[in-house]
Amino acid sequence: MDSTLDSKLVAKPVEAGKLKKRVRSPSLLLPSSSYGLVSYKELPEYMKDNEFIVNYYRANWPLREALFSIFRWHNETLNVWTHLFGFVLFLGLTMASLIEVPQVLDLIAFITRFVCES
Repeated sequence: MDSTLDSKLVAKPVEAGKLKKRVRSPSLLLPSSSYGLVSYKELPEYMKDNEFIVNYYRANWPLREALFSIFRWHNETLNVWTHLFGFVLFLGLTMASLIEVPQVLDLIAFITRFVCES
């Protein structure tokens, strides 16, 4: 591993006030928040799993800020949106197939009538 990305460089998480001064996220949809994006060197130890992505990490954000970050640019933006698109597609196809459920109920009714008549 590269010595500039050594995990010993960061002893504690970076405070929110310091994050704002470092890497700023361009956002067209939301005003900038007090929570900024950090580089790999500034990440807490438990978040360091890919040293090849070196910038734009969301570290130590509250849940609300993390949820609204889908409208901001960071290193997970495309991953989030492709998963969101897949979920909406899956949900739509599931709902479309549920419309076909009466056919299954008709089959069950037909089988029960056939068994009852026998």
